[in-house]
Amino acid sequence: MINSTIMIKRIIKISLCVFVLTALLSSCKSDNEVFTQSPVEREEARQKELREVLTSSAEGWKLEYFTNDSGIGGFSFLMKFTDDGRVTMISDFNDEGYTETEGEYEIQLRATTSLVFTTRNKIHELSDPMNSALVAGRGFEGEYQFRYYGHTEDEILFRSTKKPDNEIRFVRASNEDWSGFENRKAVVEGLANPDAPIFRSVEVSNGSDIKKYDAIFTSSLRFMSFNDGTDQDLLAGKKGFGIGYTNDGAIISPAIMIDDVEYTEFKWNSTNKELVSVNEGNTVVKIKLVDSPSKWSSEYKDYFFSNKQERLIFQREYLLRAPSNTEKFYNLMEPTSVEQFDIYGQNGMVRVVYFTEEGGQYAYQTPVTDGGNKVVIGNGSWQNESSVPDNIKQLHQGLFEEGEFLVKDQKYNIYYINKIVTVYCGGVVFDTWLF
Repeated sequence: MINSTIMIKRIIKISLCVFVLTALLSSCKSDNEVFTQSPVEREEARQKELREVLTSSAEGWKLEYFTNDSGIGGFSFLMKFTDDGRVTMISDFNDEGYTETEGEYEIQLRATTSLVFTTRNKIHELSDPMNSALVAGRGFEGEYQFRYYGHTEDEILFRSTKKPDNEIRFVRASNEDWSGFENRKAVVEGLANPDAPIFRSVEVSNGSDIKKYDAIFTSSLRFMSFNDGTDQDLLAGKKGFGIGYTNDGAIISPAIMIDDVEYTEFKWNSTNKELVSVNEGNTVVKIKLVDSPSKWSSEYKDYFFSNKQERLIFQREYLLRAPSNTEKFYNLMEPTSVEQFDIYGQNGMVRVVYFTEEGGQYAYQTPVTDGGNKVVIGNGSWQNESSVPDNIKQLHQGLFEEGEFLVKDQKYNIYYINKIVTVYCGGVVFDTWLF
């Protein structure tokens, strides 16, 4: 009986050993199958996979590219790839972008399998330091090489090389995406029209309950900034959101979240000149053009109605293409030789001094009154008016013809650490330094 028991235990032990050995051998076999390819062969297979996916879509791929949605909006690209390394591209970065251009691409190993646009094309506009949107030398913070991380039937997933946490998705494009691409010009002209009001209101309505958030749209950056900055409760902790144009409206990033529902896609209402997003329930989000904000900051009191003299400076060399400047302002400045103008404010008096490249210096002084949230301009006069050139008088009239203006402190800097103060005179808007 004892021998029988010992024999059974021995059989069980032997069986277990055989089972474990078999499992180990099986595991080794599986691992060997996985690693039958060398690293070079695996990379070649990965590159082949990406090339096949890129060229599999007859209408190419669509990219809505938000490079930094904390301060810059989105730019759209349509791309068609061929097996021989050619890519045809259009974009809405600028007017020239709507015309197709052809360039070259390669699939390379750069830390991982990467798509690289090797010759200059539309996509390079966003990384060109000469196109600096805000910080000199940084362009629009875009890239022209993307790390490949996989694909589905309708999307290719990439990640940013400079910002690895940023996902970049190529979405399978349609014929309608290409044929209707220029339709977005109506949205661009409506939202960024230099003759339209520069103030915006983001309105959230649910039945009769309407909540308004004052904002300003900087068209050069495609960014909507809340007047209350990060203190508003619509996008907690965010100063605003980026806007990217679509064929019939816009998309925004980051998304507006209301009751755990995302609002990212907006349709353009050309009649009311507004972007509208409707999602679940009765909630509607609108981005509207308005003549003035419902409330405004009070910085103007310190700059123009205090005992301390304040000085705002505009310098052509550094601020002509500042982000808040409107085309109206640029068009007023362009034909003149004014290199700088200073705006002095103190105790309800404003003095504007213009400096020209020829060495001229011309001063205009006027009383101003507090209009509640704006500065109302009174009747002023030129110092030695007979010596003031007509083009300087025309510039001054163009800048301040509204008869009133508002100012706003900005949270960004340009070249220097001096505070940026934006001046709003109707459709004429320009950035200045506070000195």
